[in-house]
Amino acid sequence: MAALPPAPTRQQPGALESSQASDAVEAAALRKEGLQQELLQKKPEQMEAPPQDRVQAPAVPATTQDGESPGLQFAQAGRYAPSDWLDEAPRLPEEQRVKIQHPDDALPESQGQANVALLLNSQGGVDAVLVPAEQLPRRFARAIQKAFEGHRFLPGRKGEQEMAARICMVIQFREGEPPRWETRPSPAAWRSRAVTTANALASCAP
Repeated sequence: MAALPPAPTRQQPGALESSQASDAVEAAALRKEGLQQELLQKKPEQMEAPPQDRVQAPAVPATTQDGESPGLQFAQAGRYAPSDWLDEAPRLPEEQRVKIQHPDDALPESQGQANVALLLNSQGGVDAVLVPAEQLPRRFARAIQKAFEGHRFLPGRKGEQEMAARICMVIQFREGEPPRWETRPSPAAWRSRAVTTANALASCAP
């Protein structure tokens, strides 16, 4: 009789599991090595950029070296250019008139006046009407503010740029006469300096 072929050998369960675990470890190591090589080969522009909300823009300088740049010195929020520094000062449209109501209260010596700072935004709207508290009684100061609030001026310009502006005014009250007001030039020290609400009254003081 012919000899029978040898029976196939059977792996023990423990040996099979050990072989599979070794293969998995080797595959993971290969994947890790491949990822490292891919990162090393990436160009800088392919790397992920940081989120936009974490990128800080460079700060805009408050003033320029010569103090004459509308884009830097005056074009920041809360800053106003003196009206006489502009090429075109703000002005009321012809159809608008400012009428200040004279309060019924009496004034010392039947007259009084105030140096007022009018702050206009770059659209010509009135941001603030500042009246020195020591120059007129409260009701007179409020009458001035109410007369200008709500008006829209034609914006001031420097070149082609519309700009926020500060106008200096003198407003006079006399008993039995309608109040009068007129604009006045900025003091020499303020003709090219940025104005804010904090220093606007000082910038119009004679």
